[in-house]
Amino acid sequence: IDGVQEDVRTMLAWAASDSCAHGHKLTVLGHSFGGSLAIYATAMYQDKRQLNGLISISAFSDYREISRDALSRYWLTRLFKWPLSFTIDNYYRPVSVIGRIAPLPVYILHGQNDPIVPTHHADELYAAANDPKYRLNLIGGHNDIFNPKPNRRILLRVLHDLDNGHCTHYTVNTEPP
Repeated sequence: IDGVQEDVRTMLAWAASDSCAHGHKLTVLGHSFGGSLAIYATAMYQDKRQLNGLISISAFSDYREISRDALSRYWLTRLFKWPLSFTIDNYYRPVSVIGRIAPLPVYILHGQNDPIVPTHHADELYAAANDPKYRLNLIGGHNDIFNPKPNRRILLRVLHDLDNGHCTHYTVNTEPP
């Protein structure tokens, strides 16, 4: 994962400097594994003045914890979830660094019926983040999170507000449209 994290740092530095060169700030957005990578990279980014904030979508809070969640789904691997999870490197654990993103706003979006990344990951990330922070429960699951139109509207409003320097808490109806 060191190489992946280095790639994310390099991409973030290039995109932020390119945005600033054109008079804009960069909004960092990541989904699932990309969201977890984005949390770590944004937390460690040196010049946060180049950034608007972070939008984390269906990210997990801890590499070992998500491996235990995945191993729990099958009877054959359920018994080995604890010992096997300790073979996973947890150095880049998102929940350990999300608090360092402040004073940038952090939006944590998560589907209420996510079968891949349980919602407790979003709860843990939100609890560990510093203000300004926002937790949005969206309709749907994991890979189809932006199929429901209300979810797309929320994302566009959050992106618009971050681009204009505003932070607003949004709620989404939990009933299917």
